[in-house]
Amino acid sequence: LLNGVSTLRRFGDDAAVRGETLDLVERGLRSIGRVADTMLTTYRPDAGRMGFTADDLHDLRLLIAPEARRRNIEIDWQSAGMTAIAVDADALRQILLNLLLNACKACDEGGHLSFGARQDKDATVFTIEDSGHGMPDSVLAFLVDGARLAPMVDHKGLGLWMVTRLLEDIGGRIKVESRSGNGTVVAVRLPVGTASSAVDDASTVGAA
Repeated sequence: LLNGVSTLRRFGDDAAVRGETLDLVERGLRSIGRVADTMLTTYRPDAGRMGFTADDLHDLRLLIAPEARRRNIEIDWQSAGMTAIAVDADALRQILLNLLLNACKACDEGGHLSFGARQDKDATVFTIEDSGHGMPDSVLAFLVDGARLAPMVDHKGLGLWMVTRLLEDIGGRIKVESRSGNGTVVAVRLPVGTASSAVDDASTVGAA
């Protein structure tokens, strides 16, 4: 959001830039509201905006771009053709954003990060791969079992706790492959595919 404010200050006279940036800021503020609700409640929160779309992926790409530029990280982004899925969009945005930012931080200067989205009739899978040095064993264990553990106090564990909590809420699963010195591959799988009924449901609920 601070990047969005900075963009408005510098390029706000351009109507196209202004419109795109204000849309990003609005969606970001709504997502923050969802995250705050999750952190401040001890019960399962109400569902957020249903229907994760290509606009959400576009926002994620914009949000991680400044961090990637600061670290001179090359990003390979493959998400063309993804159709809307009926899932809590705010929760999924936060999950993917946390994982993308962690992947950026794991990369050395001049490293590489890739993001991919693939779908079939049964599921949607988002894959994030980085060229870092691999995750510590404690972090790997937390991502697998974090929903049943207390939040970590090191490794900036609150973000990882949010990932595991939100994944549990939306029925997602995470698979992590990481070896010391060989980077990390994280796959988030949601049991929502490209079936027309799922897409129609997402559009209907999102428009309500």
